[in-house]
Amino acid sequence: MKRIILLVLTFFCITFRATSVVIGGLSYSLESDEAMLDNNNRNWDGELVIPSEVEYEGKTYTVTKIAWLAFNHCTTLSKVTIPHTITEIWHYAGYEACKNPFDGCVNMERIDVDEENPSMCSEDGVLFSKDKTQLYAYPGGDKRETYVVPANVVWIGGDAFSGNPYLKNVEFANKHTKCFFGTFANCANLERVVLPEEMTHIGAAMFSYCKSLQSIVIPSGVKTMAEQIFIGCSSLTSIALPEGLTSVGSLVFKDCSSLKTVTLPSSLREVSHGMFGGCSSLSDITLTEGPKTIYMSAFANCTSLKTLDLPQSVNRIDQAAFTGCSLDTLIIRGVLDRNYLSGRSFEGMGKSSIIYARQSEIDKIKKVYTGNVLPLDSYTGIHDVKANDGTSLNPQPSSLSHLYDLSGRRLTSPPTRGGVYIKDGKKVIIGR
Repeated sequence: MKRIILLVLTFFCITFRATSVVIGGLSYSLESDEAMLDNNNRNWDGELVIPSEVEYEGKTYTVTKIAWLAFNHCTTLSKVTIPHTITEIWHYAGYEACKNPFDGCVNMERIDVDEENPSMCSEDGVLFSKDKTQLYAYPGGDKRETYVVPANVVWIGGDAFSGNPYLKNVEFANKHTKCFFGTFANCANLERVVLPEEMTHIGAAMFSYCKSLQSIVIPSGVKTMAEQIFIGCSSLTSIALPEGLTSVGSLVFKDCSSLKTVTLPSSLREVSHGMFGGCSSLSDITLTEGPKTIYMSAFANCTSLKTLDLPQSVNRIDQAAFTGCSLDTLIIRGVLDRNYLSGRSFEGMGKSSIIYARQSEIDKIKKVYTGNVLPLDSYTGIHDVKANDGTSLNPQPSSLSHLYDLSGRRLTSPPTRGGVYIKDGKKVIIGR
């Protein structure tokens, strides 16, 4: 019992040994003879020259660190000068990179550093490591529309460009530069980024809420993409995911409301949780042979998606994968794992929707789905049949067999998409 109490007291002392105080209008954490600007400095107004020393209760402390959220969204900060004593941007253990302590400071036009600082420097108002191989922070109020990341930069910290409302174009001079989480998050006017050619991983939320980004080329060497990379990119219309990509994090394209067409590579092993959730314009998605799992909410609220063709490799459909959709046709070419199959697996199928599946799968699906389930070999590939008055007709195999060409000859083979035919004495158009 004494040992437990001792351990608790030791933990308490280790955790709470720093003292938080406000000195000269800035919030610091004091420990031993050092001071760190902590995460409570959002209200500074105007220019700031960070002091190299502060005094508290008769004791002098050297200011050696800036916490990674020290000035987060301080919209009234216009300029900052870092003294020679600050040698570290403090961040939590386990994170490979530090985070921009000036994220969201949209009126801060530049960051300057004392020339005698041994660890940091500034170039054109941008904060770098002393050797300029690491880029820590790009000013949120810098009004340049184009920026080229210098060739010597091999590493860009978290949220480095985040929140800048002026940037439109960014290029990388070094094809090996590595980026971390949130690099360009909330850059509302960012339209074009040329990513490093040798990039292999795209960090979490890298382009989140970049509402002007319309398209981007993912480098061919990218193997993994983290979560929420393009969430809220409402102008993104197209994207090509490279062959060789194996993993994509959750919500990666959530609320990309202008995204229309996507092709997923065969190397991808799953359609992740919420991957296309809220992509209300998505009408054409090609899944090549490879993915095994369609996770929860993968296509939630994809209201323009009418037909989805799942390759033979898919054997698991999670619940609510299509919730909020209005799918007309779902083609299931593989064998589904009954352990993951439930009525909620097919939420989002309309009342007249059809599921096409292998003969061996039909009974399994009918146990959880009350709509139409037809044999896979009866699927014609026709998305829609419309009468010449615009009325949509459900393309049941039986109705397609009663089509005639314009010469009055009954069809003996599937009709052509976009073709005009006769059914029940009326002209019909086969949907594209």
